[in-house]
Amino acid sequence: MAVPIVQPCEVALATGGFHSLAGIGEGGFGKVYRAMVHNRPVAIKVMAEGGLQGQAEFDTEQRLLARLSHGHLVRLLGVVRSAQPCLRCLLYELMPGGNVEEQLASEGGRRVLPWWLRLRVAAQVSAAVAYLHGLPASAGGALVHRDIKPANWFLDGRLNAKLGDMGLALPLSEAGAAGSVRGGAGGREQAMVGTWQYMPPEYRSSGLIGLKGDVYALGVSLLQLATGQLERLAELLPRCREAVAGGQGCSLLDHKAGAWDEAAGERLLCLGLWCCQDTPEGRPSSQTVADQLAKLWLATDETLKAAATAGDGPVASAAAWAGSRTLGGQQQQLSAGAHHHHHQQQQQHLPPQRQQHVPVVASSGGSFWRFLTGGAQ
Repeated sequence: MAVPIVQPCEVALATGGFHSLAGIGEGGFGKVYRAMVHNRPVAIKVMAEGGLQGQAEFDTEQRLLARLSHGHLVRLLGVVRSAQPCLRCLLYELMPGGNVEEQLASEGGRRVLPWWLRLRVAAQVSAAVAYLHGLPASAGGALVHRDIKPANWFLDGRLNAKLGDMGLALPLSEAGAAGSVRGGAGGREQAMVGTWQYMPPEYRSSGLIGLKGDVYALGVSLLQLATGQLERLAELLPRCREAVAGGQGCSLLDHKAGAWDEAAGERLLCLGLWCCQDTPEGRPSSQTVADQLAKLWLATDETLKAAATAGDGPVASAAAWAGSRTLGGQQQQLSAGAHHHHHQQQQQHLPPQRQQHVPVVASSGGSFWRFLTGGAQ
């Protein structure tokens, strides 16, 4: 599918000459602006000259997103090509809820994501990762995202999550028969890319890239969703391992997210730890993770709807929480009815349910079992 070409003058006009008042974000790649282009709201990422995202990443992102289609991937709506680096732009669908890392923070008195929305976010993003990993050869083959983290998970006006930032993505076909490469195509040495705290041990030590590296990063992100911990991530994994091994996992659940269903919270922690095993062989596939999170979310959703019918419980308070937020200049209502309607629409993007036992290895080296679905606890 060809991505529409947008003229530089259209973007300049839509942003008021890239006025600071239109800016909504900034990073090593450049700046992001909010605008209306062709009568639709968009986020415009302008590549900075000499920024962290160079021409190669720019080309990769537009090429890959042009052939991808999934309900939980941020859509690319247009591209501006120019000989001037400061006018190289990518136009995405606007995600007025910001990114998940921002929503986990509580700076300035802002209320953070409630626990049940965190489960839905996890299910939705993991479905997108499984989609990338499961792409058939006819669609170009599997892709390794290489930069999975809450800062790259974006929320729409109804707080549904989509995975973005595909600039570092790498076709698995470049990994060769072993399923990994040393930093780049054809085994070429290459500077490390991504975010250190989310890099798996095999990449940090040997530069090996594979699908299970994405699973590791997804696992760290799941632990962050459960605990709300955004800083000192080097301490997060051993801290979670020790607490879960000692039967104290629930003590780590982020209290700012409300009164957790403790069983759901502990399952989220255990799944995150499984994804963070030291070796790729010890981790589940992204499809297994997506299956487990889909089942966990669907079970939670049924409980929430029952509570909403009774007029109290998590949904009633969460609906008020969502309705009190202003996203994109409009009040976003997430009533139980609207939530149920959207849940029905999104089911096609969630993977099929599967019952499976999930092992978690404690930091002490001993093994024990946690059942994410069914079975004895």
